[in-house]
Amino acid sequence: MNSVPSASRVSLVAMRFKIYIISLCFLAGAFIPARAQLLVDTGPGTTQGILLDGGSVQHQWLAGRVTFDQQTRITGVQQWMQLDNAGGKLRIELDQNDGGLPGASLFSTTFDVPPPPSTPPLEWIGTRDVDWHVAPGTYWIAFTPHDDPPFGAGVPVFAPHRLFIYAFNSNIGGDRLPVWHLQAFSESEGLRVFGNEISAVPEPSYYGLIGTMVLSALAAYRRRRAMHH
Repeated sequence: MNSVPSASRVSLVAMRFKIYIISLCFLAGAFIPARAQLLVDTGPGTTQGILLDGGSVQHQWLAGRVTFDQQTRITGVQQWMQLDNAGGKLRIELDQNDGGLPGASLFSTTFDVPPPPSTPPLEWIGTRDVDWHVAPGTYWIAFTPHDDPPFGAGVPVFAPHRLFIYAFNSNIGGDRLPVWHLQAFSESEGLRVFGNEISAVPEPSYYGLIGTMVLSALAAYRRRRAMHH
């Protein structure tokens, strides 16, 4: 004669099953990318000091060197600046490190910056809408504005948490070649980079194991319920 299980025993079985499923969900969710955070934050520059320009006759581009210790997803880049009265088209690049200077572009985004108010404020200008995946290593974040329409802004220097190295590309004054040069130590612009570090991607067998465990748990739970009834 089969005995009827107590309500407490049935509740205990159900509770164990729920804990098991929650644990599996936690393991599966361990590889979901985290919400974007600040990967680089120099703080804003504090002293007016350098021009970011994309005019048709002359230009001056700025770049800062960054290093990532592991696989990284970049979702946004901003620079602390004060726009001129026209706005314009701004291009931001992620460049290779080529002999200690910006090299070939790996990723880029170009967007229109609307004209500011009559008295332009100092503010973070850039984008929070990129999806750049990079391997561990050293790179350059470069601001290379276009001349259609022309872009101009003043970029304060002496950021409180400066990067180690900055560079510029300029032909202003007609006495410089339009190639990248290292900046003086004091020319430390404000830069912010958003994103998150990426955990190792699990093998397909990992997901197969998770599925097998869930199905096994469901089968065990159904067998126990059948025995108790």
